[in-house]
Amino acid sequence: MRGRVRFAIAGLAAAFITASACTSSAPLTPAATTPPGSNAGTLNATAPVPVSPVSNQQVVKGPTLVANPAVATFGGQVAFQYRFQVFDASNTLVQDSGLVAAPTFTVTAALAPGATYTWRVRAELNGSVGPWSIPGSFVAPQIVGVASAIAAQENIVLWPGAQPPGTTGQATLGDNWAPATQYWAPGGVYFQSPTAEMLRLFDLIDRGFDPQAAINWMNGNGYPTAAQWYPPPEKAVIGIQYVYLACTPVTSYPNCKWDVVVKTE
Repeated sequence: MRGRVRFAIAGLAAAFITASACTSSAPLTPAATTPPGSNAGTLNATAPVPVSPVSNQQVVKGPTLVANPAVATFGGQVAFQYRFQVFDASNTLVQDSGLVAAPTFTVTAALAPGATYTWRVRAELNGSVGPWSIPGSFVAPQIVGVASAIAAQENIVLWPGAQPPGTTGQATLGDNWAPATQYWAPGGVYFQSPTAEMLRLFDLIDRGFDPQAAINWMNGNGYPTAAQWYPPPEKAVIGIQYVYLACTPVTSYPNCKWDVVVKTE
């Protein structure tokens, strides 16, 4: 039949019908896309089904889009490739994944804080394309405090229970906060830093709490801590198990930067 090609895949008798005009496997550009409502396809396969995120789910960082795989309509196991597309509220293409081997893709495009995005996915094979999925949707992360951003890198839920009052942006993060394995020499202990306790204390200070008030709030709201505050003039540090959160220089307290300093005693 002219303009159509019959494929035999992995010894299967199933046929996949392709149109004469095949799409490229290269990533698409906004000008080359069909709108999210379009669902034309030339590959005999079902549409993938979005699993996550869906229904305007709030995400905490660039989301990983996940869908159930497409299925060949004539049966058999077929190693499809997949293409994801992400659109903003005006249906402008924000990111095209290009072809990926599995029905999952992590969004790397810059997202507007708090904005709603839709996404879709389809199967592709040898230049033929399947139908687009129904859209999934998510809400991009809000602008968060620096402690929340570090917590997200470490997969820490900063405040799983009671939520502290105040607005972040009132303290300065200093040195040694990058996630890393630290060593406490006196006890020969390796530990992961920063801990949730460290991040929570800084987040409260970043919300305008003074250090003792931050310790008291944590202990009174389901986040127990044995931290101790050593106020100026001699020093301005919060002592935790293996580290100090040190306000430097001490003479500028409270308008200082907060460093992580591993204890030497």
